[in-house]
Amino acid sequence: MKKNRKNRITHSGEFLRKQRANQEAFLTLFRKYGLQNRACEESGVDHNTVYAWRKDPKFEQRFLEAETGISRLAHDEAIRRAVYGYDKAVFYEGEQVATVKEYSDALLAKILSAHDR
Repeated sequence: MKKNRKNRITHSGEFLRKQRANQEAFLTLFRKYGLQNRACEESGVDHNTVYAWRKDPKFEQRFLEAETGISRLAHDEAIRRAVYGYDKAVFYEGEQVATVKEYSDALLAKILSAHDR
């Protein structure tokens, strides 16, 4: 009986190590892409598994920190496109002939509106 208990403990430790590695893989990809679906697909983790993990307060905190980072990146990118612009290719007869700097006044208005709240 003691042998079985030891095996269960070892198995449990291996399970927890593998789960932790899977969580890290998922969170790394989630931070990279900002898309939960893509992070699940590329890490091989099922969506339902992520929902189950989120019931654990430690994982939930790490998940929310990743989400906050993604939101900051999206906000920074929106400001960059609205204020500093982005290069847009100009084509003539199927060939790129120039680039022009584009700005998004509508995006800037939305950003400013969100800050007024």
